Amino acid sequence: MKLSEKRKKYLREWRKNNLERERKRQRKWQEKWRKKNPEKAREQDKIKREKYKERRKSYNSEYYKKRIKEDPRFKMRHIYSSAISARLRKRFSGKNCKSSFDYLPYTIDDLMKRLEEQFKDGMSWKNYGKWHIDHITPDSHFRYKNPEDEEFRKCWSLDNLQPLWAKENIRKSNKLPQALDDLKPIISNILK
Repeated sequence: MKLSEKRKKYLREWRKNNLERERKRQRKWQEKWRKKNPEKAREQDKIKREKYKERRKSYNSEYYKKRIKEDPRFKMRHIYSSAISARLRKRFSGKNCKSSFDYLPYTIDDLMKRLEEQFKDGMSWKNYGKWHIDHITPDSHFRYKNPEDEEFRKCWSLDNLQPLWAKENIRKSNKLPQALDDLKPIISNILK
């Protein structure tokens, strides 16, 4: 059965004017078809993933860069989660597909507020990179193996974090603060 041009035009207009209704109808039909043909559906999904892989990768990359550039909260969450993941990998552990903040008693907003309160002159979210998030008692002095350990929570507690200029943080390295230097042997015994 061939459709006339007039009928085709009418259908195009109708779909355009009833877009949401048409989408619902198509989704419903698609779900029904997928249930009847699960193997074909999986095969089509695989083909579609391969076909749009590069486009999706490119879009995600651009979206991520833009979001990190424009949204300080998103950027901080990414940086902080990456830091925690890296430290756990060094200890042959992981986050078990959970958010870093599932293991911590605070949110990203609490962290940002706390760091802002401690900003030194010239520090802002826009110039992060010139300053770092420093552990007052360095991460290497804590003996945790996974994010459920109490030592992990002590290490990443808000009281143990501070903003520090990058040069100072690199110079400090994993040394304890000067006042705690004398207590270093005692602290290492406690942490064992």
